[in-house]
Amino acid sequence: MNMMKVFSPQISIPSIIVLFIAGVTIYVQGYPIWSYIFWGLAIIVLIMFLLNSLLSRKKKISDNWIDDYKNRHGKLPPLPEYLLGVVNYYTSGESISKGIQPITPSGQWWNSRVPSEQKQWRQLVEWLGQDPEDLLAHMRMMLPKDPKLGSKNKPFEQH
Repeated sequence: MNMMKVFSPQISIPSIIVLFIAGVTIYVQGYPIWSYIFWGLAIIVLIMFLLNSLLSRKKKISDNWIDDYKNRHGKLPPLPEYLLGVVNYYTSGESISKGIQPITPSGQWWNSRVPSEQKQWRQLVEWLGQDPEDLLAHMRMMLPKDPKLGSKNKPFEQH
């Protein structure tokens, strides 16, 4: 069992309060050794609660590159250069906004991206409120059926 799940924030605060009050009550009754034990347990639970809070906060920060940038810098990030070709309504160098419109990437563009760049594209599309799988399905529909033949549309021959 994961130790951090046992000491979730909902359980830890009441546990700390109960242990502290129990320690005070036992101290007043004349049993200082037991009160020290309860206070020690309260401190241990408090430390575990704080560690859990810090770890969950750190995880929240790194879930999405856009939110991560916003949390660290207080503003939305500009788009990386490689994403400029797959969006409309964006001016290079400015902070991103919900007004950006993602467009279907080409198969060439998609296949020339490393996985981390593909992940950033997916996160951008999700942040904009769309499903990246819809755009990727559209991209796959536009791919040639036979890669050796390429497109069905051939250039005209001049005679």
